[in-house]
Amino acid sequence: LISRIFNINIQNYNFDKNMQYKFFSNKQQLQIQSNFFKYNFLDVILKETYYEKKIFAKINHMFKAIKNGSLIGASTGFFTILYALMKHTDKKVIISGIGMMGGGHYYNEKSDRYSNRSLVDRKLILNMKKFFLQKLYTTDQNLADVADIKIWKSEIIKDFI
Repeated sequence: LISRIFNINIQNYNFDKNMQYKFFSNKQQLQIQSNFFKYNFLDVILKETYYEKKIFAKINHMFKAIKNGSLIGASTGFFTILYALMKHTDKKVIISGIGMMGGGHYYNEKSDRYSNRSLVDRKLILNMKKFFLQKLYTTDQNLADVADIKIWKSEIIKDFI
């Protein structure tokens, strides 16, 4: 279990005793992200400005994020991809169930938070270092088109063994 925003007291829950938990502070998770992009931390900051469309909303969003120490950068799904690349440096990563299309959250279809965050993700992945992009495969055609990532097909499974 990984938490990026709040440190969870796992003693309050009935987790399996073998469950591993890792909390990343805002600073730590931004440091992790910055390793994957051409312009490092600058990419994360600049791409975060795409979260809002209007200039005053952008300024307000960035001011709040920096003031509150809550600059997100990559979405949770995209962060898991980066984390997998970080933890398994010599492996290829298959992405399934994670796309970068806009839309609502499953619990609130009318929210545009996911659309906004997915736009940040799309901007970030376009500046991802080629070394890492070449390790990614996806089952999502849109993600393949947006990021120029290879589509995973069962006949290429030998590449992963």
